[in-house]
Amino acid sequence: MKNREFYQQTFSQIHSSVDIRWEDMESMRPKKRYLKKVMTAAAVICLLAALSTAALARDFLGLRSWLMPARQEVQMPVDPETGEREVREVDMISLAGYDDTPESRAVAEWQEFLSGYDSDGAILDAIGNSPTGLEERYGLYLVYTQEMADKLDEIVEKYSLKLHTRIIDVYEHPEAFDSCGDFLGDNRAYSAYMYEDGTFKFDGDIDLPDYGILSYQFMRCVRGSFTDVLLNITDVEQYREWTYSTKSGLPVTLALGPGKALILADLGDSFVSVNVLAGTESEDDGLFSSGPFLKQNLESLADSFDFSALTPVVRP
Repeated sequence: MKNREFYQQTFSQIHSSVDIRWEDMESMRPKKRYLKKVMTAAAVICLLAALSTAALARDFLGLRSWLMPARQEVQMPVDPETGEREVREVDMISLAGYDDTPESRAVAEWQEFLSGYDSDGAILDAIGNSPTGLEERYGLYLVYTQEMADKLDEIVEKYSLKLHTRIIDVYEHPEAFDSCGDFLGDNRAYSAYMYEDGTFKFDGDIDLPDYGILSYQFMRCVRGSFTDVLLNITDVEQYREWTYSTKSGLPVTLALGPGKALILADLGDSFVSVNVLAGTESEDDGLFSSGPFLKQNLESLADSFDFSALTPVVRP
């Protein structure tokens, strides 16, 4: 395994407590799920001004205001050559928003339930690849028993949220991204998918001046929906954080750590996160980057997006 692949596996996003590798983040188009395999303008300016005040007031805790209540155990790569992995306790943030939002509270409650459910996999082994009858409503949440379905329904009702019902492969339906306006600038997007409410995720990169080719994972989570995506940030204490006002006029939280960086933005009707695959201890591999990622590099990346185009949310 190459160092670049090792790094990408270490800092990939996590969905429903399953470690998702960079190479696994494909189209995620709707298909039959085999459970044992799957468990793997002026108005806008005014709005942004209001959001800016709220975001600055709310962000005094910085990255900690996105943290999950409890650390989680995950499989982390320890040797890029052998692929050896070990279990570590890490800090997680919810990409659905601040820790006191209904969306993140729902994710935390769901994760707490999952952590104690079918821990030995016996129920899943007994079900195997057989249809459960739960796929139509819960197919996007890896639910495989009625008990899980009932718990998920209880949580989303408690927090007045909606379950996602459809996922769109943006490469088969590129018109879906038209609803987001021209927010990408010089960035390139691939492996993109979008939910029915406008929640979307893509892998991206950009040729960043004074740095080189920079890779990242971009996600927008629309409020009012249950999106159970977490991000492993390893240790919150290792990050240097600051608030930065982008060229599009929006204050964002920037965080820079060893081998990893983050852009977090509250757009009012959605939350945006950019998981940057570079940090203060990034290596210069002579092809993909120009060594350690610096404060000005992260600010340049934040300026490369027009976040104002992403609000208000327009459904695809």
